[in-house]
Amino acid sequence: MLLVLAIVLREGDRLDQFDLLCERVYDWLGLPSGERELLAAELARYHAGVSTSASILALRALAQEQRRLVAEQVLDFAVTDTLLSQHQKRLGIRVRDILAVDDPTS
Repeated sequence: MLLVLAIVLREGDRLDQFDLLCERVYDWLGLPSGERELLAAELARYHAGVSTSASILALRALAQEQRRLVAEQVLDFAVTDTLLSQHQKRLGIRVRDILAVDDPTS
């Protein structure tokens, strides 16, 4: 989920907001501080060495159902988040594109 959001932020030249968005996602998921720190460290290492296109390819290598679940999770979070809620339509299009899943409403 965070990887998808990082791709969207990087593409929009808004990666500076990633740490704030991560904290909001951690709160939304109810992660304890230890898990937050481990996940943040993993994400930092991953972002340092992987391009956006490599990230997208890795996400698309997931099974279709897993990709669909990640898309639903990202979009469910976006509905509740004040930073993202105003961009739901565009975000939904891009998330489904990144994960190569169809829009369930079409």
